[in-house]
Amino acid sequence: MQETLGVAILLLSFTVIMAGIKLNVHLSISILLGALLLYGAYAFSVQEIAVSIGKALTQWRNIRLIALVFLVIFMSRLMKVAGTLERISESLKKAFSDPRISYGTIPAVIGLLPMPAGAYISAQMVKKSADELGVSAEDRTFANYWFRHVWEFSWPFYQGIIFTSAIVGIAVRSLVISMFPITLIAIAVGYIYAIKPRERPSSKSRDIHGLMEFLEVLWPVWLVIFLSIVLGIDLLYGLIITDILIIIAYRMDGKSLYEALKESANYSIFLILISVIIFNTALTDTGAASTLLSSLRSYGIPEIIVVIVFPMIVGMMSGLTVAFVGISFPMLLPALAPGGMTSISMVALAYLSGFIGVLFSPLHLCLIYSSEYFKADLSKVFKKLTAPLITLFTFGFIYSMSLGMI
Repeated sequence: MQETLGVAILLLSFTVIMAGIKLNVHLSISILLGALLLYGAYAFSVQEIAVSIGKALTQWRNIRLIALVFLVIFMSRLMKVAGTLERISESLKKAFSDPRISYGTIPAVIGLLPMPAGAYISAQMVKKSADELGVSAEDRTFANYWFRHVWEFSWPFYQGIIFTSAIVGIAVRSLVISMFPITLIAIAVGYIYAIKPRERPSSKSRDIHGLMEFLEVLWPVWLVIFLSIVLGIDLLYGLIITDILIIIAYRMDGKSLYEALKESANYSIFLILISVIIFNTALTDTGAASTLLSSLRSYGIPEIIVVIVFPMIVGMMSGLTVAFVGISFPMLLPALAPGGMTSISMVALAYLSGFIGVLFSPLHLCLIYSSEYFKADLSKVFKKLTAPLITLFTFGFIYSMSLGMI
């Protein structure tokens, strides 16, 4: 009975957040209400809530996350002030006769860089292509959001892949090779739903110089990738170095810097970020996620259903890949690595399910920032996400099960 009540509270909290979105309540308020509902339902006193929130806002990982988001936005603002974003869009238009290519390519390129709110950068870059294609705010949000995340199933520098490797005891290389086909499936699904329906504008001549210009102008992104991935420098410091070099390279004066800083200090975005941090802390401190797993097992639900449902719900409730991996995978180890032998089939299915939950989460920062930038109706974006996610899960499930036959 207690476990059932715990699940009901968890789902009620999520319903409050979704209802707030539907009613156009500011997302930060909806998320905070969901967190307070969790705290209250688990009988946390005012003092205990204050301690939990205080811990959340003073932990280095959360301070680092806020700093990363600011630096990402600041980098995009610097690139805008320097005219770089304009040149990127123009160079892609020269390089390809079909603007649909840049419409999907730009967020995918930015997606190679594991950074919070990376979709905020790509959103500004795809605007020109989206304008040319005449797509709605919701379609722009969907395309930018989708292609930004196609690599996260298999790109070895994403924390989710690294965490999974450590928890289930499988080499990163083996995990990447096994999961890469799901990335290909995600790309194909994105093409079918986001690009193929778009009418191709009149053909134009291609310009190889445009492609070279695109690669050259995007040097800040390549630099961050080189510093953080090739050299292994913390992404935080990689972004600081890159931001400084942008300022120096483009000889920005005080007025330009002030303009970039002013545009970066978007209080709405940071209120949302802080509310997400508080909600995830409430999810952990109340033990709500553990209650969910215990309840699923107590009803005698088949193991494969638990492997699908638990990571998916945790992903949906948290909006973070590291959260669903870190919370659900240790609890699912008997299913993911029975007898100490890793089942790549179950691991792939659990990761696929969890990440689909993350992609459908109202707490996912990339979804929030993409919709904020394009001024999209978030409830309509969720409708657009439903069919592609079902398609991705269907083919991903078939592929995951086939791994067990190898």
